[in-house]
Amino acid sequence: MKVALVVIYNHRYDKNIPIVEKLYEGKFSNIFHVVPFYEGDRENVITVFESSYRFQGYIAQAYKELRKKGFSHYFIVADDMLINPKLDETNFLDKIGLSENDCFIPNIVDLSKSKGGWTRLRNAIMWWPELSVCGAEFQNELPKYEEAESQIKRYGKNVVIGGFLFLQSFVRGIFKEAPPRVSYKIWKRFVKNGFKYPLCYPMVASYSDICIVSESAMPRFSHYCGALAAAGLFIEVAWPTSLLLASDSVKTEDDTLLKGRALWPNNGWHDLDKYQYDLKRLIADFPQGQLFIHPVKLSKWK
Repeated sequence: MKVALVVIYNHRYDKNIPIVEKLYEGKFSNIFHVVPFYEGDRENVITVFESSYRFQGYIAQAYKELRKKGFSHYFIVADDMLINPKLDETNFLDKIGLSENDCFIPNIVDLSKSKGGWTRLRNAIMWWPELSVCGAEFQNELPKYEEAESQIKRYGKNVVIGGFLFLQSFVRGIFKEAPPRVSYKIWKRFVKNGFKYPLCYPMVASYSDICIVSESAMPRFSHYCGALAAAGLFIEVAWPTSLLLASDSVKTEDDTLLKGRALWPNNGWHDLDKYQYDLKRLIADFPQGQLFIHPVKLSKWK
């Protein structure tokens, strides 16, 4: 087994690179930093050019440099994420609870269960594969509708292609954000389907700051990621959809031994205060049974 630890930087934080190197040295032999617009000379930094809203495109670009290096797995994490310090390139599959051919994302979310108000849900609803987005002819790069729906439903999730009510779909000014012709098409489709809006393509959502991909799935995964980046689909929809389409074995935290921890302003934001922004203390007292903590803003930590 040969593992690439691929660290994704949403924005250009060059100062974090040596800190991340220090965190994972001795644990992963092959560390790569994927940084937008990087101009330095570090050999293990891959420069990419894409919006942080569509950082699935980072992987599509980076894989061109990684694919010939003989990796069996790609452990992809955010630069402001701290993974369990007991994990390394020899044991991460066993400790997480994955087999050699498994891929991993934290969860799989049925978009129709959204209560509305999530901006990126509107991005998925307005996304129209039949239209050419900014000149990107991506339609033939994705599986056909029926194939995609069948592949996603293999995971036992109820992929609801229709059934988005008005309050779910069109709250908070959807028409102000969409180009006029798309707004008209969406409204027409909404009315035609009895005021329940069906998605134009099978899609799911997921927390997308960590992902493990086997080499067997990586060529298709990176290709779909690139196509959906060009198509303008938001990362937390494009990433899990691409992985489910590319892999025959995707596990989530429902299946694994370790569970992640995402901190939000209204849920756990201050739980790290007890470490007094000291990384050594956090690493020494990392919570048992936890896969990761996110975010850990390295610029604020000692």
